[in-house]
Amino acid sequence: MMHTRTRSLAAGGLVLAMTAGWGPSAQAQIPESQTTTQPADRPAEPVEVQGKSTTRPASPGAVTLSTAPYPAEVADEAEYARHVRQRTDALIEAAGRAGDTQGRIENLLAAANWILARQIEPQITRLLLGIEEPGDAEALTVSLTLGQEQLEAAGQLLADPDAQAEGAQPPADTDGGEDQPPPAAQRLEALHGDLSAFAGAVAVIAGVASGDDAMQRARRSASRLGVLLEDTRPGVAPAAVLYQALLFARIERMDRAMTVLDLALRPLPSGAEVPSFFGRLLRCRFLGRQGSHAVAWSLLLRLEERCQDWFDTPQTREEATASVGVVRLEVARAWKESLAQAGAADESAWCRAAEERIRDSLVQGDAAPRVMRLGDAVPILSELLAAQDAPGEATPD
Repeated sequence: MMHTRTRSLAAGGLVLAMTAGWGPSAQAQIPESQTTTQPADRPAEPVEVQGKSTTRPASPGAVTLSTAPYPAEVADEAEYARHVRQRTDALIEAAGRAGDTQGRIENLLAAANWILARQIEPQITRLLLGIEEPGDAEALTVSLTLGQEQLEAAGQLLADPDAQAEGAQPPADTDGGEDQPPPAAQRLEALHGDLSAFAGAVAVIAGVASGDDAMQRARRSASRLGVLLEDTRPGVAPAAVLYQALLFARIERMDRAMTVLDLALRPLPSGAEVPSFFGRLLRCRFLGRQGSHAVAWSLLLRLEERCQDWFDTPQTREEATASVGVVRLEVARAWKESLAQAGAADESAWCRAAEERIRDSLVQGDAAPRVMRLGDAVPILSELLAAQDAPGEATPD
């Protein structure tokens, strides 16, 4: 018959329940809105350990990103990066060749949108999963600087009175009725504002923004994103959620960050599955950072199971599961170190064994684990980009 014993740990005032033969085993304290039935084939999970962790994430080694956004002619990540940059360059060159001010603005904003959507996406995906690579910070800074240059150039043109007059009238083939789209100048100003809000937030998160102190910049950026949280355009609100949560975390307002993020086990909204899934993973990472390792661990186990229902194809299910595994690895490492510092050697050993099991499950032979990626770090909002990506349309040369 299995027996239970408890040990009071003076360091940190921890009380852990242990079941002989397994390690930490008391049921984790999960909020009522997120409880699910513990699978019969899983041992009960450890109780929550209090105390904030500042441990950096544990990486399983080389992790590769999904190939889902690759065009047919692209074979690997290096080729994909070249493909993305070539389109950025083509859009900037098209802006220089445009015969009118509106055409220049359209192409400048399209270039900025493309940079924010695709050129910074690998670095943002890795940042969200806690698996940043050497060179990511530099690459992110270079891309953000280039994107800001396009936004600044477009902003200067939008402020020009001649540009305002040129874009003030509705298209010639419309009657100007109430149901007609807004004049070009108004539409482009709104696009410029939305892209600037995302660009500013990413710059603060990446630590490349200049000007006021970090606290003020983060608050201002979070406020600008607040309007986009209510936006109904595809992908806008989920992206705003991610960046606003990261902004709050950067200034140590974890209470605000957790309020912004959705509950981990809530079903993913249709049409926004990927960014919303990253929000669930980020919530679990933040729980671990706050010291709620057991809660994060139990939620991640359940998220791993939900991947089978939430995603349609074997590839996306496998990549989503691997993404959960990467976050579980981070939580296991932080939990292990927290317990070791508290003098709980047996419990820390259990976490160490769990860490090794996760590593083994992620790495199959010589193949590096392939994780899910955002695809678009910021949604495609430029009408010019959307039209170019429509079937049968060509991208700029």
